[in-house]
Amino acid sequence: MRHLKRIPFRIQSPDRPPFAKSSLNKSSIPNSYVTKLALSAIASLAISASCLADDLIKPSIVGGRDAADGAFPWIAALVRADGAGNATERQFCGGALIAPNWILTAAHCIDEQPPTGFEIIVGQNDLDDAYTPVFPRSIHTHPSYHFRRLGRGSDLALIEIDPPVLDYPPVSINRALDRIVAGREVTALGWGRTDYNSNDDTNTLQQVELTLRDIDEYDDNHPAYDYFISTELNETEKGIYSGDSGGPLLIQSEDGEDWLIAGLTSNSIRNADNSLNVPFFTNVASVQDWIDRVLSSTDTVPESIPLLERVKPAKHPNGQSYAGYRIWPFAGQRKETLNLNANSAFDFLLWYPNSLQALNDGSFLIFDTRNELSQAPSIAELSIEHSRNYIDPLFTLAPFENAFFSRIRGNSSRTDHYASFTFDGLLPNQSYHLIGESSSQLYRQDPGNIELTTTYENPFPASPDSNYWLHLNPTSASKFITLLPEATHTLNSNQEASGILSSNSHPFRSPSTRIELFKANNLPGTNESLITLLPEFDGELILYSTNDGREIAYADQGAENETDELIIATADLYNSIIGVYNFDKDATGSFKLDLEPHVPASLAFGVEQRRGITSADEYFTDSNGKRITYESLTITNTRNYPFITVRVYGSYFDPGVAIYDGDGERLEFEFGEQLHTITFAAKARERYTIDVLNYEGPYVQNYEILVSGSQTQP
Repeated sequence: MRHLKRIPFRIQSPDRPPFAKSSLNKSSIPNSYVTKLALSAIASLAISASCLADDLIKPSIVGGRDAADGAFPWIAALVRADGAGNATERQFCGGALIAPNWILTAAHCIDEQPPTGFEIIVGQNDLDDAYTPVFPRSIHTHPSYHFRRLGRGSDLALIEIDPPVLDYPPVSINRALDRIVAGREVTALGWGRTDYNSNDDTNTLQQVELTLRDIDEYDDNHPAYDYFISTELNETEKGIYSGDSGGPLLIQSEDGEDWLIAGLTSNSIRNADNSLNVPFFTNVASVQDWIDRVLSSTDTVPESIPLLERVKPAKHPNGQSYAGYRIWPFAGQRKETLNLNANSAFDFLLWYPNSLQALNDGSFLIFDTRNELSQAPSIAELSIEHSRNYIDPLFTLAPFENAFFSRIRGNSSRTDHYASFTFDGLLPNQSYHLIGESSSQLYRQDPGNIELTTTYENPFPASPDSNYWLHLNPTSASKFITLLPEATHTLNSNQEASGILSSNSHPFRSPSTRIELFKANNLPGTNESLITLLPEFDGELILYSTNDGREIAYADQGAENETDELIIATADLYNSIIGVYNFDKDATGSFKLDLEPHVPASLAFGVEQRRGITSADEYFTDSNGKRITYESLTITNTRNYPFITVRVYGSYFDPGVAIYDGDGERLEFEFGEQLHTITFAAKARERYTIDVLNYEGPYVQNYEILVSGSQTQP
């Protein structure tokens, strides 16, 4: 089953109804302004398909009971920071405190959202009680996560928070895959709707007991088996419903003393009456290595290193001799305090590479050039104190992975955000685009060279044997940081390209996926272009912007030896890379890729068309400042049908559809579903306008549309 409809637990909030179909009369507005004004009004009241905009997500537990106060002191609620309404009304997702400064949640809750858009309540059962929030400092989504296809990767994210929460003990994650067995009882937590048949929600944390089951819906090589777990099917009396995204699914330790997070609420396959209800949760144990890697950026990992090995006289690059303090920064990030005597103590935050020298054994010498360490200290006077590094973390970033950093808010004493990066997974003879931090210097330390050199190239040629350091400049603005490989192939317009996906291709998002990258050249002269992929394996198309590093387009209509097509604005190809990768785990093989002009045909009755909403189309800005693109189409009822039916199917997005008569009067408007079938009474010779809207951010979206007429109402 490749194309099951997955529903992230998102619903329309009851206090934000869709735009009333009869409440806007455009007859008094000049026709040249009709469409844009109508759409602006719709967008300001309608629900966006991104997670935070317009209250789209609302967590809930059905058939549960009130959780006892203090039973889950690490529980977290993500709430919008706009101040509109109380915390219960603004809460949109759940999470859990797994370290003093880290929240674990679902990736789709905060996907592509600036950290300034929400705040977090920790350790509180009743959201109506007064609270002191903590604030997102950085957001890290699992590299396998794909926002268009929730079943393809780990729907998991980590939120670094400021200030750290020291009043509540964190909860541990499950690390044993053999604990995830069918028949085991689990407990889900969340706030929100408490009945499948009502809109009632609650301000009090709910818990419900469920039972794990084996997943058997997919082919053996489907990635869902790697990343998800599930509970019993088609429950109508209890479970997760229209929400609880990011909330924990818990098991108890063998001694029954502790809770462990086994999963995070992600999505479901569900029909309208809930007779089909298949819940899925992200399997935390399957991605524990990535969780540990991110948490180690601020964690304390003391090294068992004798003090005698800590101090080493050496010559600094400035020519002077100093006593160097020896550190192992790549062995575990931590803050260390060096105590020389009762009157002298220095903190060394392991992020600043200017004063580092490599010793070629994995260790570095750090110098304090203020002369306090100019004389070798007595070992008898030397002591070392380890503590968590909450202020200046050292992250590891792999290609295609990203991190979103926020300006510090609230009651924090800090106004800037420092951070540093090292890189992992770089391939030899491959260059990389470092995106999002053009003002900071990239340092490189080569084998056998004790000095760090500054790299000014971008993209920069990489060596897997070298160490790289990027220091994020202090800033009061949010920043999105990512690392993209440079394209190694060229795709010319009207000239078919051939390629081979092999085990030597660049890793992509997971160990079982590979990608080949192309740069478009000699672009078509049309506003839109068509990219066609024909693989001998089950392949997929993806486009990344080399300006901001974000995914801008995606296509997957076929399976093995079936064609994938993608319509995109030609202008978007100037600063993008085109990727071809495998869906089936470890699949390889040859493929053909083609780029050609695309001129969409006019709508015609009975002719299904594949079209795209791209940056070449019209747009408006909604009340939240979000850009909404849309394609405006027309068709004239020359056949004098009494009824016209418009069918619109979004490829991996939920389009909005608005229909207007010849006077600009809006007849129909629908949104929030992947498939819309709208029938309306038609007039002979009338010209109708059909607007198809993309509410899901600055992404290219493709869709299918079919307009048909009938003599009787279907």
